[in-house]
Amino acid sequence: GRLGETPPYVNVTPLQGVAKHGTEDEPVTIMVEYSPQHNHILDGTILRMLIPSGPGESSYTIELTGRARTPAIDFSFTTYDFGPCFVHRGGATVAADPGSPAKRGQGDERVELVVTNRDMGDCLISTTFQRTPYLDVQLLGSML
Repeated sequence: GRLGETPPYVNVTPLQGVAKHGTEDEPVTIMVEYSPQHNHILDGTILRMLIPSGPGESSYTIELTGRARTPAIDFSFTTYDFGPCFVHRGGATVAADPGSPAKRGQGDERVELVVTNRDMGDCLISTTFQRTPYLDVQLLGSML
């Protein structure tokens, strides 16, 4: 990329800050995040930090390397239709057909998603999904 351009998938925060003199107990933290969404090679990326010091400035360079690739993970499905459901006051859901075998006594419709690791190495699977009154995902983070 061009000078001053941020590489894709790299986020640096904060971009500016002040490290006050005499505050060794309060260091300034700069967060460098690499979070690619697709296959990507970061090798050779240089971050340059400029620190003004009196009439001039000091320059520090940090070389970043990193690689990301999509793991070979299979899901038993990638879309699922729960069908018609009724939402009652208080947020509880009830399946449209009370005699449905999927009904678990409290009107919950449940489905099991099977995840299979076909990759050469282990893969961590987890979720950031937050439970809502009408949908719950039960997944403990684990290695496949």
